[in-house]
Amino acid sequence: MKIYNYYVDNGYSGTNFDRPELKRMLKDISNKKVDIVIVKDLSRLGRNYIEVGELLDSILPLYDVKLILINDNIYGLNDEEDSYLLKGLLNIYNENYPRDISNKVKTALTTKKINGEFVTSYAPYGYKKSRYEKNKITIDTEAAKTVKMIFDSIEKGLSKKEIVDILNKKEIKTPMEHIKNTNEGKKWNVSMTTGILNNKVYTGDLIQQKRKRISFKNHKFVKTKEDELVITKNNHMEIISKEQFERVQDIIKHSVKVNSNNEYDIFSGYLKCAECDSNLTIRKSKDYTYYACSSHIRKRGCNNKHTVRKDILEEKVITEINNRQAKKIDKLNRKYIFDLINMIYLNEDGLIKIEFKMR
Repeated sequence: MKIYNYYVDNGYSGTNFDRPELKRMLKDISNKKVDIVIVKDLSRLGRNYIEVGELLDSILPLYDVKLILINDNIYGLNDEEDSYLLKGLLNIYNENYPRDISNKVKTALTTKKINGEFVTSYAPYGYKKSRYEKNKITIDTEAAKTVKMIFDSIEKGLSKKEIVDILNKKEIKTPMEHIKNTNEGKKWNVSMTTGILNNKVYTGDLIQQKRKRISFKNHKFVKTKEDELVITKNNHMEIISKEQFERVQDIIKHSVKVNSNNEYDIFSGYLKCAECDSNLTIRKSKDYTYYACSSHIRKRGCNNKHTVRKDILEEKVITEINNRQAKKIDKLNRKYIFDLINMIYLNEDGLIKIEFKMR
């Protein structure tokens, strides 16, 4: 017997048949350079029942290649007469083994997540893994200042692009550079700030299992459904209060306009023209503050010339809210609007329509 070659796929899972050395061996077999394949056991060929079955039942017999499994005490396996039943049983076992291991690992990790343990390789930007408590995170002072600055800047009326420009001008390391302690000159981008602004981890809540593998065979990740997330409330120290987080989400969602005094109108982002779907713009006269269709004012084709006074609109919204809930209110604030209302429309007949959220 002459050894033609060795084929070793280090670092690859047996469930994956797209392995470079395995593919090289199959090519050599098809070129009739190999007539015997020797492996430690069947699992070294693979742990995918269908793929291994195709190899054993079709490919090896086609090229008259014998298979020797040292640990399984099988020699010359290449057709149905050669330990067909044992081959099938070994193949099924070898596929079930990684499935069983995968399920056990998944269960163990899920249990840790439910207990509020942080099991990911890197802590979120703004935090670091605790030196004293295993699987716990603590505040990273330097990065936390940047996180706070990003949230504060949104409330001051800066756009994400403006925030990115400030971070790059100050040469602040990107999240991944900071976490890995490298300095490759990477630049901040809008996607990075969006990820930070959308992450509830900064309010002290730990949200894990946002992605999951499709299966133990398919290692691609998919987004986890909302009801499958593992959430641990008040798990660690907050960088951003829950109130500020909600305010920022409100500003982002409704494209709120913030003035030079870092203030925004109570209805900002919630008022639209029912005729053209443009936003209503705020106007001021000598005696009143009122809202009107921005497209009509700019003469962009909308015929809705009606306006609504702010004080009258506030009274109507308060009345509508009180008609819908047991707890009555006498003064409107932004939180009530954020919690209860999707949008407020000014109809072409001058009437107001309030679209409430489903409860």
